[in-house]
Amino acid sequence: QHHAADAFELPRGLLERIGCVMLGQTDEIAPADRKLYALRDATATVPAMPLIAASIMSKKLAEDLSGLVLDVKTGIGAFLPTLDQELALARQMVEIGTHYGVPVTVLLSNMDFPLGHESGNANEIAESIALLRNDGPADLRELTLRLGAEMLVLGGVAPDVAAATRRLEAALADGSALERFRVMVEAQGGDPAVCDAPERVLAQPARRAPYRAPRDGVVQQVNALVIGRGITALGGGREDRGQHVARAVLDTAIVIADAPVTLPPLISHRVTAAGVERLG
Repeated sequence: QHHAADAFELPRGLLERIGCVMLGQTDEIAPADRKLYALRDATATVPAMPLIAASIMSKKLAEDLSGLVLDVKTGIGAFLPTLDQELALARQMVEIGTHYGVPVTVLLSNMDFPLGHESGNANEIAESIALLRNDGPADLRELTLRLGAEMLVLGGVAPDVAAATRRLEAALADGSALERFRVMVEAQGGDPAVCDAPERVLAQPARRAPYRAPRDGVVQQVNALVIGRGITALGGGREDRGQHVARAVLDTAIVIADAPVTLPPLISHRVTAAGVERLG
């Protein structure tokens, strides 16, 4: 375990040594943001767009970046209710980055359906490790590759998204992506065994029960926002309301009908200082 006094120096050393680090808001990185967020929570201003942009960008810019890639969610499970608002938020963050000399690329990705197959912290980490093993669901892989490719381009490592994507696919295929994650986990005080057997390291459910479709047909919708509430109902948040409530929530979230369904594009827009590009 690392001491709190190491919190600011440690990420710099890690970044130089292994090339990546996971870091959240701390007493040294944008310390005012935590207090401002608590104030927003108490005054019902959490959805205020200028405050969202300020909160996100203050943490990023405090890290002395040379480039930034952001993923803004759209659809049912998104923080903001409309595409126009989400695009406005993306433009605002790009403008803030430009003002401070940091190029920013924002991708808008769809949250009408949950990403991947898993929900919940431990489940999603295990699924992320499966992706690093060159496995995992196609939509998670698509979004990860595109965000990673944009990062390589901004960092000057690859000339374009296509070349960057090939480089990322090679890192997944040869195991180097998983190995770099292993090194990072160990360096930051985690258990690297999670890379080999996530089920032995990550929290596991106290109970398991299958959820069965109430009828035959085609899944039309899996409401990501309602699924999140279901996780809370199972004790994944601040409440513990039990299995029966969770089943009722899932009955609401999952819509089944007879007609085939066409999924919207996973990544719909790309926003940079040059403007808004529609991708899907």
